[in-house]
Amino acid sequence: MIIDPWGMVLDDVGTDVGVAIAEINPARLSQVRQQMPALQHRVFI
Repeated sequence: MIIDPWGMVLDDVGTDVGVAIAEINPARLSQVRQQMPALQHRVFI
C-alpha cells in the first residue's frame, strides 16, 4: 500500500501478492515539505 502524507491511498494490492507503484511528483513533494516542516524540528545532540 502506498499512502501520501495526507493519508490518501495512492495504490493498494489488497491481500494479493504483488507490488504497489506510485509516481513521485517533485513539485508536489516540495509543496508538502513546506506545508509539513517536520525536518525543521529535528534536534542533533
